[in-house]
Amino acid sequence: MSVIADKTAALFALAARLGAHAAGARPELRDALGEFAEAYGIAFQLCDDVLDIAEPSSRAGKPAGADLRQGVPTLPMLRALRGRGRGPARLRRLVARGPITDANRLAAVTRLLRDSSGLAQARAEVERYADRARRALGALPDSPARAALDGMCDELVSRASGRPASEAGSRAHPSGLTKPDS
Repeated sequence: MSVIADKTAALFALAARLGAHAAGARPELRDALGEFAEAYGIAFQLCDDVLDIAEPSSRAGKPAGADLRQGVPTLPMLRALRGRGRGPARLRRLVARGPITDANRLAAVTRLLRDSSGLAQARAEVERYADRARRALGALPDSPARAALDGMCDELVSRASGRPASEAGSRAHPSGLTKPDS
């Protein structure tokens, strides 16, 4: 989590704070936007980590298993490795050898991760950080921009859950905008 906070979340927060400053926003609004962006950045990166495992390449927008092939430890993987039983034990053996370049090994690891509690735990963290981002928006005046930021949180939770927004418990996007399927 500290890597995500120091990487993606810090970049998102800096961009939001600098943008708010350049727009002449009051300090409390700059702070609220920075808090939103930091929490959103964490949710965004966790969603990306979930999609790397859970989505086929055509829906994720990048080759599936990219993090696994590079040997990048992600939250779903780390949480799955903590599990008990045959699945987590097999997963530990398969990933102990470093980056996964063999297609059969990649398929086995992906299957184990999809069946693990680690994936569900990471999805729950996406929702938790999206909720934290939404709470930070409470300091902003009601506006189309605030509604759009709220809708971005809904979209992340929806994508991470693997279900349409209507089934994932997300509210309808207040702007009426929809994201086209890739």
